Amino acid sequence: MPCWPCSPAGRGSNHVRPDHVFHGLGRVDHHEHAGDVGMPEEAGPELQTPQFIREILDDFETRDDFAEFGLSCKLEQAIKDNPCAPEQDLNVARAEYIAFAFDARRYEKWNTYFAPLLESGEVCDPDLRSVDHATIDYWNMRRLEAKHPVLKARYADLVWDLSKPATGLKPPIEACRAAIDEYAAAASRAAADTLHNAEDRLERALRLALSVSDAGRIEKVCDAMFDFCIRIHGDEGWVFLHD
Repeated sequence: MPCWPCSPAGRGSNHVRPDHVFHGLGRVDHHEHAGDVGMPEEAGPELQTPQFIREILDDFETRDDFAEFGLSCKLEQAIKDNPCAPEQDLNVARAEYIAFAFDARRYEKWNTYFAPLLESGEVCDPDLRSVDHATIDYWNMRRLEAKHPVLKARYADLVWDLSKPATGLKPPIEACRAAIDEYAAAASRAAADTLHNAEDRLERALRLALSVSDAGRIEKVCDAMFDFCIRIHGDEGWVFLHD
């Protein structure tokens, strides 16, 4: 069966979206952390990525570039194919799924960069309420563990963007810096079918760098934008960058 957002057949009443039963990893109750405190640099060792999810992530690690949504579809299918996996494994799998199912666009309702892929009334998919402290902690671990710049950028940006609205925790500045660096690095991997992804990531990287007044990274992202435009548009790439 295809991933439900990818075909109308997948949106029927018999489809169960992975986050419908996911209320966060639940290792820490985020209501106990309403203060403006920082996160630890590394997550605890008890959260392990299940093998059936690890195989998918390892496959995407070998790709030059990819759309995050395509990865979310693979992860969703893996969850449906492993209904009898231990509950903790399924919860970690769902944390991976929502990481890549969030839409990268400004969402005023949450005051976040990441938004639900779909919404109907008060129902959002994925839902910010699915993100608890342990989920953020897990993504923080994954941003340090992953190798591919697209993966590292997404995990880091999720930690930076969703920590405060979801848990009340102040995110580590290292997450913001990592997101900027990895978005810029990912641009060099863009192929003909992922050019729009690279453009969106570079724009996000520049906005992040400007938001924290990081002059060095602003320059780095601008250089990446120039290189990207020259690679795609040739010697007249600077014209497109100026526009």
